[in-house]
Amino acid sequence: LYSPVTLYGPVVESVRELLSVEDLKNELRESVTIVEKGHKPLLVCNGILFCHSESQGTIRGNFLSSHSSLTQWRGRSDTTEGHYRYFLQNLVLRRFKQCYLVA
Repeated sequence: LYSPVTLYGPVVESVRELLSVEDLKNELRESVTIVEKGHKPLLVCNGILFCHSESQGTIRGNFLSSHSSLTQWRGRSDTTEGHYRYFLQNLVLRRFKQCYLVA
């Protein structure tokens, strides 16, 4: 996660996986996205990792595991669990406006 403005200047931090609000207090493992064999990472943009496939010669985008619930959220029609996951992922990514909308 890139934060351009902090008290200590620009900072890049790893994104943690939260399963509950209590996990904020604990040191958890970072969220990991697995890249398929033969794919070379090119670019990360808005939670999408673009990779080049050497065998097929194509470029493909995959969502980072830290952003997986963001694309699956169905708004007001989603379940309580769906709202909770969307809230936690936005909280970790410091998208506080989105957290407020779902709360």
